[in-house]
Amino acid sequence: MITVELIDEDVLILEGLKGYLSTASEVLVVGEARDSYALAEQGDHGAVHVVILEVNEAGDGWTDAIRRVRAVRPDSGILVLSHFRNSDYALIAIRAGAMGMLQKNCSVSDLVNAVFKAASGIPYVDDALCELLFIHAAGANSPPSDKLSGLELAILRLLVSGRTVVQASEIVGLSVGQLRWRRTKLMQKLGARSVGDLCDYARHHHPAFLTPAA
Repeated sequence: MITVELIDEDVLILEGLKGYLSTASEVLVVGEARDSYALAEQGDHGAVHVVILEVNEAGDGWTDAIRRVRAVRPDSGILVLSHFRNSDYALIAIRAGAMGMLQKNCSVSDLVNAVFKAASGIPYVDDALCELLFIHAAGANSPPSDKLSGLELAILRLLVSGRTVVQASEIVGLSVGQLRWRRTKLMQKLGARSVGDLCDYARHHHPAFLTPAA
């Protein structure tokens, strides 16, 4: 029997994941938590083969969450559930200690397949992301943003999607002054002189970032 813990702040998503996993007779959900801190407080559920961690915002916050889960469940395979489809984020998640990455809209079969692989110590990425990672690894026309940190990618995404400096600073947990300093460094790395230049850069290399802010 493969034992699984779920981490998600949304109760509806937790219930949906439990329902999907219940279709596999060899999989048993043994615990759930609202976030990585709550998981640490819960203590030991016995042997847990796989932890599924849902993340919302890109940045250092969710990579820290992966590391916290890794510290609490060092022998578990960690699967990240996210709406991000980008080789940058996948690589950052893997480097932080994740065993694989899944889209929130993945099929039940993909979810169960990922759980079986992670429980066996086999990394999981779907076919589309695998292709993106291959292109990334090949290094063909690799953009400067390949060297950005998770936080820098988050700031880029927020700024080009229409967030103000104040809004972006609140989302990533920085002061307005710190956000402006990081924006300046980000522009220097990407050879940009304005947010308009950042938008042009994103249009060519990260078009999904240009989704208008809600």
